[in-house]
Amino acid sequence: MNGTEYTRQRQPEIIPPGQEIPVQPAPPARPRFPITTGLVAVNIAVFLVMVFTGVSVADPTPRDIVRWGANYAPFTLGGQSWRLITAVFLHIGIIHILANMWALWNLGALAEMIFGRKFYLPVYLLAGIAGNIASLAIHHNSPGAGASGAIFGIAGAMISVLKFAHLPAPRNAMRGTLRSLLWFAVFNLLFGQAVPGIDNAAHLGGFICGLVLGALLSWARYVGEGSRPLVRWASIALVALLLFAGFVSLKRAYRGPVSSFVLLISIARSLVAGHWSLAQVFDQAKSQ
Repeated sequence: MNGTEYTRQRQPEIIPPGQEIPVQPAPPARPRFPITTGLVAVNIAVFLVMVFTGVSVADPTPRDIVRWGANYAPFTLGGQSWRLITAVFLHIGIIHILANMWALWNLGALAEMIFGRKFYLPVYLLAGIAGNIASLAIHHNSPGAGASGAIFGIAGAMISVLKFAHLPAPRNAMRGTLRSLLWFAVFNLLFGQAVPGIDNAAHLGGFICGLVLGALLSWARYVGEGSRPLVRWASIALVALLLFAGFVSLKRAYRGPVSSFVLLISIARSLVAGHWSLAQVFDQAKSQ
């Protein structure tokens, strides 16, 4: 008897009652990540449509990306609030989208397993919106776009979950994943600070939003199992409400494009003087 025959005879067999032919067990299903796959597909589709309509593959102009829905303070704060969402699916050149989609594919698959399909997408979108709101608060004169705020958000959310949720996974594996996520966030934030043209405000805004969302979703474990979905949806609704309030406040305070440096100086002066109104800060900045 050769080795092949011996192996074949030792394979597990299942014979249902009343049946003489053994049934081989089905191979384990490969994990699927439909939300992550869909997000990557939508981003790529938008980029291809832009290119096919004449937008540069490598270096789109500011006019082009604004026309396609970029986050631009005079428009977003001037009534086109939908840009907070469209900008998440818009990219500025082939290098930009390749880097973001590589990060999204790797981080998104893990996030989709951790959060599940129901909660993963709201975390992604809210983090992207938070990043765009943060960008509006700092960059008033230049348009911004990209999925990086949302990607930083899911990284931040996973950091909070791995820290607080006590997932049923080997501790060493969780520690290694947590270290990798922390290194990802720190390295990219430092890189964004050092390289001109990178919207680090969007990165930081999305990251902080993700940290908060991940912590809130993790703390749902302290309630009964039947109440956990309701608590998690309430947490998502709370963060969405806070983002809405922040955007409305920023919109009311906006008085047109001002320099980020002048705005920061005005904020510092206003805090020293005891002025906490954003409208006063913008008025002071415009008078510089």
